[in-house]
Amino acid sequence: MKKNILLFLSLISVSLTSYSQKDTTMNRTVIVENNYNPEIMDASKINVLPKIEDFKAPKNDIRYSTNATPLTSFSDKTVDFQISEPLKRGQKNGYLRAGYGNYGNTDIFAKYVVDLTSEDRLSFETGLDGMKGKLKDWNSHDWNGRFFTSHINADYSHYFKNYLFTVQGKFKSQVFNYINHGGFDKQHNTIADVNASLSSLQDNTPINFYVKMGYRSFAQKFALGDFKQGSQGDFYINGNVWGKLNDESNVGINFEMDNLSYSSRTLDGYSALRTNPYYSLKGDDWNIRIGAHADYQTALEKGVEFAPDLLVQYSIDDRYQLYAKVDGGVMLNDFYRLSSLSPYFIMNRQYLSTSVPFDGKIGFKASPMNEMWLHLFAGYRINKNELSYIVSSEPSYTQFYQDKANCVYGGGEFRYSFKDLFDINTKAVIYKWNSKAANEDLFLASKPELTLDIDLRYRVIQNLYLNGGFSYVKRIDNKDIIGDYRYKYDNLNNLYIGAEYEIFDNISVYAKLNNILNSKNYREDCYPTEKFNFIGGLSFKF
Repeated sequence: MKKNILLFLSLISVSLTSYSQKDTTMNRTVIVENNYNPEIMDASKINVLPKIEDFKAPKNDIRYSTNATPLTSFSDKTVDFQISEPLKRGQKNGYLRAGYGNYGNTDIFAKYVVDLTSEDRLSFETGLDGMKGKLKDWNSHDWNGRFFTSHINADYSHYFKNYLFTVQGKFKSQVFNYINHGGFDKQHNTIADVNASLSSLQDNTPINFYVKMGYRSFAQKFALGDFKQGSQGDFYINGNVWGKLNDESNVGINFEMDNLSYSSRTLDGYSALRTNPYYSLKGDDWNIRIGAHADYQTALEKGVEFAPDLLVQYSIDDRYQLYAKVDGGVMLNDFYRLSSLSPYFIMNRQYLSTSVPFDGKIGFKASPMNEMWLHLFAGYRINKNELSYIVSSEPSYTQFYQDKANCVYGGGEFRYSFKDLFDINTKAVIYKWNSKAANEDLFLASKPELTLDIDLRYRVIQNLYLNGGFSYVKRIDNKDIIGDYRYKYDNLNNLYIGAEYEIFDNISVYAKLNNILNSKNYREDCYPTEKFNFIGGLSFKF
């Protein structure tokens, strides 16, 4: 272990002496499946990759994750309007939004940005969202459900001549209750993250870098069993170092290291190091990337796991592209990830890391006309230690199965924009799952067979925008008998519509209607979500 740490520290020492390029953050789509969409901070999991010359899509090009998601992807919340991202450099410094609706739906958000100097920026952000209202559980019993998430973030950035230095502090609180079957129905999670990062800013230097170091914690106030005041801590470091060999090629390495500790006698702390060395080469019409994932853990399934990192892209012309990709890697099933999958999870065991030794896909991207974008894809994914919800007839806490699960998937995405008047985004994915689990039907019960998302946005007049859409998840058609209770994960659907109107300069009113079809949706382990619900309020820029 000492040798591994010395090698890792040597890598970081080399990377911090020789760089300069603006970091580019790889977007990861994290799909949260729960009742009220609590957000778990994952700022420490940023990966930065060098630019690879990609397909020349229209200016409104969008990119989605095409990986087979481990759990059902669905949200019963409307997509936020433009006001959700109100602040950009050169615009208004302050933003405030407040709204309220049935089921006690609450939406409060505020942000303020201060440019201290031309090189220094300070920003503050706080918010509260959630609900408290009467819901019907799977047995048609009343349940006074509640889930409130509040957060406070502070960021400071300083621009040096060739580098960007950033310090972040983030705190989040989740207060919610369980479906009560034993006299205990409350929980309080606190999540904190403090970190600092340094990155190069130039594009044309031989060596470039991004590195972040920090500490984050996850604690439950009312943890059960051996946990008492259960908590997890994580000292982490991640980043990327890359350099140009010539105008056509570069070489680099992505890295992440986590050092986890627990306040439990039954869970062992451990370290995990994930590396991704790669080589990329580009021509006039093609790109090639050759690399590998090498992931090492000191506990659980300790040892090194390997996965490929291969990409071939070929552009037929500026508007059409073919690609083939083989990827993989390891995801830590720590408390942060478990809570993002289900905030109702119980800390009663240590889950093995989910490993993807192979995720191969082929695809076609096209932009036959300006403002139109099309993406077709198909793939096959192998998941080791995949997570799946445990179905229970009387749930209070969410537990997970782990087993091997393979998935064939395919789908398409389409986007079209007409000037600044109309936008449509659609995505559909079909999944075919199989598993060698002892009870395959139960293990795959929560997995999707089909996911569909449609989102529309229309500018009616200068200051009035309408937004609407439909989300649908078809789950695997199987049933399990648990005792005397017959249970099946039902399909999910959400039809929603909303509007935003700017009354005066910098003052807007907004409203959102969710679950217009008044569907009974159960996200996981019989936890219900809101039926028809709405929220409305005001927003201010200042």
